[in-house]
Amino acid sequence: MSSVRLGSSAMLKAVQRLGLGVLIITVLSLVYFILMTQSVAKLVQPRWHNSSSLIHRNASLPQLSQAMHLVTTVVPNNTTSAKKNYTDVSINSKTVTHNVSRHLQKTTPVDVVELARHFNGTWQQNDKAIAVLREELHNCCSTQEDFILTQKNIRIGMNIHYGIQKGKTFKVTSALSRMLPKTSPFSGRRFSRCSVVGNGAILSHSGCGQEIDKADYVFRCNLPPIGGKYAEDTGIRTNFTTANPISQISWIYKGLRSQQGRDKFMTDIKKYPGLLWVSAFQVKAATGISQQALRFVTQRRIRNPALVFGNPQHFINTMNYWKAHGLSNRLSTGMYMSSMALSVCDQVHLFGFWPFDKDPEDQPLAYHYYDKGKADKVHDMPQEFLKLLEWHQEGVVNVHVHKCQAGR
Repeated sequence: MSSVRLGSSAMLKAVQRLGLGVLIITVLSLVYFILMTQSVAKLVQPRWHNSSSLIHRNASLPQLSQAMHLVTTVVPNNTTSAKKNYTDVSINSKTVTHNVSRHLQKTTPVDVVELARHFNGTWQQNDKAIAVLREELHNCCSTQEDFILTQKNIRIGMNIHYGIQKGKTFKVTSALSRMLPKTSPFSGRRFSRCSVVGNGAILSHSGCGQEIDKADYVFRCNLPPIGGKYAEDTGIRTNFTTANPISQISWIYKGLRSQQGRDKFMTDIKKYPGLLWVSAFQVKAATGISQQALRFVTQRRIRNPALVFGNPQHFINTMNYWKAHGLSNRLSTGMYMSSMALSVCDQVHLFGFWPFDKDPEDQPLAYHYYDKGKADKVHDMPQEFLKLLEWHQEGVVNVHVHKCQAGR
């Protein structure tokens, strides 16, 4: 009898254990089902059902990329090439310390109408965020002193390291040193309001000329056509203009080798008073023609514009800073000028920055405001534009993508 009782007791315990196991499995299955249901619901939810919750003041670059239908890969930010471990100027900086992949699929759709809506309303300047960013840029790059190559920041016999062609150097000669300014024209200077003008076709029929020209200082890129039929949309003033030594001085003006090329160069540059900035030491191919241009304006005693050389070390430092903040490709001239302006201007307004082939009304758009042009494949314009959107929403810069009041 005792053996029967022992057998019955063991069987009862086994059944109880089995029941407990079934119960646990059932509960786990139910939890798994609920979680999977929620995940599927999120996947099938329309992406633009509530876009305002995806793009907001503190949105990170990955969030903005997702909201704009941009395909990106987020990886931890392990960049150590910058001089310091910088803190992002975002209101919620922890959300933006990611790198966005440099490759955006060509077929990736961008809802330009939705994107443009995030530039609506009154822009509010954030002095605190601007001050933080300006301090970081000063610490990494010392723009006011080192943006331009001077007798003060180089010495005869030293090697200049090229900004793009790594490993290549140029030994400073006494002839070059004599033609450089003694100190930077930006040393100790500060401007109240600045306009940085890109060449995007978003400027066409914008009516932004007056808005651009009201600035205390105007930056322009790559000797763009100004005045005349473009005046209403792009303004007529400039204080700082960049020139590409290869695609412009070498090709358009035939390297200043012929009298015709020299005469045309001298006539054209007079349209750009102030400073004419040339990137002489980004690649070796640009150095010879840049020095030729500097000798030409020096011999002709052309003082307005004053031709100056960019400092490649400043470019390298600025590149390293932005690599640490998610911009992985080589900076475009417009983005580089925007960084420079943030260092010397209290308020920065950007015009002509819109890297898409559709305008805010979803209509076809050319590349430049003055010609069809071809899309830039060296720089990652959409990636840079996300940074500009972030800046705009934080009150760091005012990006103008809609028609200005005069053009409405």
